[in-house]
Amino acid sequence: GGTKVLRTSEGVHDPIWARAIALRRGPVTAVLLSADLVGLHHHHVERVRDRLEWSRVPRAAVLVTTTHNHAGPDTLGMWGLPPFWSGIDDDYQRRVLDALRRAAEEALGALEPVEVRVGQVQAPTRWVSKNRRDPDLIDRTVTAIAFDTPDRRPVATLVHFACHPEAVTSRNDLLSADFPQALYATVEAARPGVALFVQGPLGGMVTVDAAGRTFEEAARIGTAIGRLALEALAEDASSGPTFAVSLDAVSVPVWVPVQNRRYHLGAAFGIFADRPFDDGYTRSEVQVLRLGSTTLLALPGEVLPRLGFELQRQLGATLVISLGNDEL
Repeated sequence: GGTKVLRTSEGVHDPIWARAIALRRGPVTAVLLSADLVGLHHHHVERVRDRLEWSRVPRAAVLVTTTHNHAGPDTLGMWGLPPFWSGIDDDYQRRVLDALRRAAEEALGALEPVEVRVGQVQAPTRWVSKNRRDPDLIDRTVTAIAFDTPDRRPVATLVHFACHPEAVTSRNDLLSADFPQALYATVEAARPGVALFVQGPLGGMVTVDAAGRTFEEAARIGTAIGRLALEALAEDASSGPTFAVSLDAVSVPVWVPVQNRRYHLGAAFGIFADRPFDDGYTRSEVQVLRLGSTTLLALPGEVLPRLGFELQRQLGATLVISLGNDEL
């Protein structure tokens, strides 16, 4: 596109993806989407839902999240040419939203009966993730949810973990999904089907514990997380398979006060692709998908570990998803 940016891509190291898992139980259908992007604004998520209106999936049951990948294009507008050029390329943004729609359509068109298993393991205290600001405040739980046919053929795998995908240096000029790429490859090699990664409470600042910012380290870390997810689904670590799993979805809008004056100035110049800022507030949402005894709680922005732990304490078996339907 023609948008001026500070750092342009010179090639592709590995592809970035829009990935989807569709779920149906009785009258309820839900779609969980994840993209290898730094984030999406809430009004862009709403446009994805607009594109899926034909499917009759309720808007409250479409969850759109991103991995917070730092080696992909600017889909938030914040990394254009200062001070007032947006980093968003409109043509590419439409391509992103259409790719999410197509992923959802493929998932909805491939529904089949499955059993569900959930497992958890703890990542090691070194060489995978760390909290750069508060070393003792970090959630290292790797949760994996397996969706298998009754004859044990894998259909999809959901992996939940908290860590910034920034194993690759900020000087990198090759497009990449960062460590999730190796995570996908590792899980899908053992469990053919779709592997989907969603972020946990990674805020403030849960990042990679890497020996250096290289593609080799990204591959090592992604492979380690993928193996941990598979370990979580081993017979002695996961729950028994369950066929009759309930499914519910609910979404509640929230209006967030925008107190940073630079954001108001950026909005006035269209930095955020016309994100609405009304009377000092911007619209976002909180969403819940409940799959049997497991609750997926999607929150906007980068959730702090302390909040994640508190919500888990209050709500029980809850996976707190960062960047859920919005990157504030």
